[in-house]
Amino acid sequence: MSTETVSTASCLHRIDAASSEAALALTVIDRQASTRTAGPLAGWNLSIKANIDVAGWVSHAGSAAFLQRPAATHDAALVQQLRQQGATILAQSNMTEFAYGALGLNHHFGTPRNPRYPHEERVPGGSSSGAAVSVALGFSDAALCTDTSGSARIPAAFCGVVGFIPTKGLLPEDGIFPLSPSFDVPGFIAPNVTRCAQLFNALHPTTQSAIPSSQPWTLLVPTELDSLNLDDDVVQQFHAACNALEQAGATLVKASFPALITAGATAAEGGMISAEAYSIHQRWLENYGEQYDPLIRQRITAGATLPAWRYAHARQQLHEQTRAALHQLAHVDAVLTPTCPMLAPALAPLHDSEHYLATNRRSFLLTEFANRLNLPSLSLPYTPVNTHSIGLLLTAKPHNEPRLLALAQWIETLLLAKEQHHDCD
Repeated sequence: MSTETVSTASCLHRIDAASSEAALALTVIDRQASTRTAGPLAGWNLSIKANIDVAGWVSHAGSAAFLQRPAATHDAALVQQLRQQGATILAQSNMTEFAYGALGLNHHFGTPRNPRYPHEERVPGGSSSGAAVSVALGFSDAALCTDTSGSARIPAAFCGVVGFIPTKGLLPEDGIFPLSPSFDVPGFIAPNVTRCAQLFNALHPTTQSAIPSSQPWTLLVPTELDSLNLDDDVVQQFHAACNALEQAGATLVKASFPALITAGATAAEGGMISAEAYSIHQRWLENYGEQYDPLIRQRITAGATLPAWRYAHARQQLHEQTRAALHQLAHVDAVLTPTCPMLAPALAPLHDSEHYLATNRRSFLLTEFANRLNLPSLSLPYTPVNTHSIGLLLTAKPHNEPRLLALAQWIETLLLAKEQHHDCD
């Protein structure tokens, strides 16, 4: 066994030495450690979201309705690549049912609690709830997940880790159960930007020259943020981060960026996600609909009655909005916003369905435009002294991942140094 394997094994023993789950995990680690080849991800233990196929596991997508499905016979293409690069597939992570929710609730498998608030009952974010928690607690070195409106970046922001999605199409999606094929993107959650970059580069090596982190960066800060309902804590911390970036030499351009608001509104008005979800779930609903979470079922079945012209009109509008956004992005390195308009919400009030739906919709207000316009996007944590962590969201031009990751690493290094300076004061 490698040092990393022994470390993880002992961690599992400490969690619950007598549990069958821990024993199974240890067996998996031993088997994979003896057969895997050396690679850039050797020694890494990864969790895999429950809507992604792992051979021998049931891809239940967080739903009791899918527990009747047979175990996957093959790894998803991305899981296969991870193994080829030396990674150990450690565990399946919890998620919001069918990835249709951004807060992380799951009434059948349970809702993981946010580890950033150990004495409070707060949600971890979703839909990749277990992915973010597994990384935040150090149970996994990174997590493979999906993101349709913010499902990797929102839980990363709530849990104080890094969430990243590349341009759609760069990574294979075979073996991933979809929510909305137009907007679903495979993504990663990692403890820091460096590890996130290592993971992406292992799966999608680049021939570009290394981008120096010391170069001047230009960031667009949308003026639309001033008119949105952002929590005071988020606004104050975001302004502090902007000031730190400017003092370090970054140029912040404050300008209107309409797509931040219009892209999400267009997709919602066209009912695009629910229409695509219903087309996927129709046959399952006929046989197992009573086993769906009622609120999830209601949102999916809403797609059955949407007129086709609304969907088509929305798609055309998004095409036009993408062209306008790309024109603006040509002159900057990335759009900079908070990842979420609020801190991680308390769990108890969300049991009211109206409050849940309103809070859920608000949570992806700032993340969804990246999916609607097919832009790479990354959330990294910012934790000023004596405050709760927020996420800083960077969204860039398509196929510009190396530059986006270099920018994120520069910001992470800058803000970490600033935090350590405060700790020493």
